[in-house]
Amino acid sequence: ASRLGGMLDSVSYRSINSYIEFQKDLSNSYDIRGDTVANGLTVLANFYKYTLIGDFLFFSLDNKYLEARESYINAINLAREEGDDFLMCQGLRNILLFYSCQSLYDNNTINYYLELYKKSAFDDVERAYANYYELLFRYFYLPQESSSWDEDLESSLLDFAETAWDQVLSSRIYYLIGIHTYNVNKDYQKATSYFRKGLDLISEFDFPLVRLFKIQLNTGLVRSHLFENKLKQAEEVVQHIQQPARNTPEENYKRFYHFYKSILDTARGDYKSGYVHLRTYNYLSEKLTSFQNTSATRILEINYQTNEKESELARQRALISSHRESLVYTLIFLSVVL
Repeated sequence: ASRLGGMLDSVSYRSINSYIEFQKDLSNSYDIRGDTVANGLTVLANFYKYTLIGDFLFFSLDNKYLEARESYINAINLAREEGDDFLMCQGLRNILLFYSCQSLYDNNTINYYLELYKKSAFDDVERAYANYYELLFRYFYLPQESSSWDEDLESSLLDFAETAWDQVLSSRIYYLIGIHTYNVNKDYQKATSYFRKGLDLISEFDFPLVRLFKIQLNTGLVRSHLFENKLKQAEEVVQHIQQPARNTPEENYKRFYHFYKSILDTARGDYKSGYVHLRTYNYLSEKLTSFQNTSATRILEINYQTNEKESELARQRALISSHRESLVYTLIFLSVVL
C-alpha cells in the first residue's frame, strides 16, 4: 500500500471501477511476464486490482472494513497461487497494516501471517517489514503471555531505520520504538527524539498512509510533551492532529485530538472547554468501539456460516460415499446370487 498510496487521492472522488480500468491498461502496457488469469487481466493487474479495491474501501469509505479485508485476502491468495514472494510480501504488508488499525482479527490469524511473512521475505527491506510487524503485534496486540519486547529485533530495526532506505518503514520503526521508550522506559525526551525523526523522514510525503502515520507520530509527541510538562509545545503539536481528515482511519484517530485538548484546556483553567472535548472524545471512542464490535460479530457470523457449509458438504460427501459403498456391496451380492 505504501508504494501505491500516493495514487489514491486522485481515486477517492471518482468511480473505483474507472480506476480499475486505468490500472488494468497500465499493467497490461508493461506486462513483462505475460501471465494471464481467467478474466483476461494479467496476474500483476489482478493482484493490484484487489489491492487498490482494498485500499479504496479501507481509506475512503465508512463501514467497509470487512469488504476491504476480503479484497486484501484475495490478493494474498492470488500471490500464493502464483508462488510470487514479491506479491506475497506486498499483500502481507497490506493485511497486517489493516489489522494493526482494526481489532478485527484473532491471534491464530495474526500468527499465521507473521510466520508467512518471515518465510516470504526475500530481501533486507522485506525482512525489516517482517521484523517490524513481528515486534508490533507481539508487543501491543497479542496475549500477554506472548507479549515481550525483543531487544535484538529493536537493534536490528534501528540499524535499518538509520539507513532510511525505506523512509516510510523507517518512520514506523521510530514510532514503534518511541512508544516503547515512552511506555516502558519512561524516557520521554528520547521518545520525543524518535517521534521527531519519524516525522522528519516523511514530512515531504502526502498520501493517505503517510498522513495517518503523521497523525500517530504527532500524537506521540503531544503525549511526551505533556509528561515533560511542556504545555506550550504540546499545544502547538496537537493542532496537527486536528488537520481535516481525508479518510476514515484518519477520522477515527482524530478522537485523540479531543482527548489531549481536554487535558491542555483543563491545565489552562478552561474547564468548560476541557469538559466539552472530553465528552467528544468519549462519544467518538464509544462510536468506534460499537462499530468494531458490530464488525467482529459479522466476522463470527461469516465464520460460523462457513463452518456450517463445510460441515454440510462433509456430511453430504460422507453420505455419497456411504451410498456408493452400499451400491458396490449390492452389486457384489447380486453378482454372486445371479
